Amino acid sequence: MSETRYKFLVVRDGELRSRSGDVTWRLHAWQRLPMLPMPNASGFHCARSRVGALCSGTGSILAEVAVSGASVSYPGGDHEKWQEMCVLHAWHWTARDSIALAMFTAEQAYRVVEVAHPDDHRPRLAVLAIQNWLVSPSSATLTNAEHAAYLAAEAARESDPAVAWAAWTCAQAAGAIGAAVPHIGALRALSAVHFGNPAILIHAEQWLATHLTTLPHWMRMADDE
Repeated sequence: MSETRYKFLVVRDGELRSRSGDVTWRLHAWQRLPMLPMPNASGFHCARSRVGALCSGTGSILAEVAVSGASVSYPGGDHEKWQEMCVLHAWHWTARDSIALAMFTAEQAYRVVEVAHPDDHRPRLAVLAIQNWLVSPSSATLTNAEHAAYLAAEAARESDPAVAWAAWTCAQAAGAIGAAVPHIGALRALSAVHFGNPAILIHAEQWLATHLTTLPHWMRMADDE
């Protein structure tokens, strides 16, 4: 009996590949390792959730996989290694998708600040700046987002610890737009949420499930034969 998990892959030379190692994946084709998976050695990496896959690193393809055989789990998280794996679905993932996820988490977080500090709208302005960039990406909306991220970070430093995480989430989400690796900014926003209100990650998982239905599937011509 197989189970469903998630992982990121990359495309090299037109082929679907693991981010590390030399495994080439075909849709609906099982890969099996001859040895049992071990925490620091062999095994096909994956996560139990979509959010977990994002937290373990990104690539250009987010895949839903089936897993079977022997497995090992990492303590304190939902990351695993399996002996057998098959790619069921593969979606193209871009920096824009990471930023959209970061904005979703910030939308859940900024209200926490405004409940505690009704006159402090800096985190909300960071969310609006992300929305503006997603609608109309340009140097002007990028500059606005970077400034909004700075102001939201100021709000985090000035807030009490009970709500500082929420302002920091907004700052990291807005800052992801201008980051050299936007996914890192998005990951920092998720980390702040995990620290302050892990329940938001459940909503993020639901958001991801819906968002994937809007993304183009990766399809190698031979896989559709």
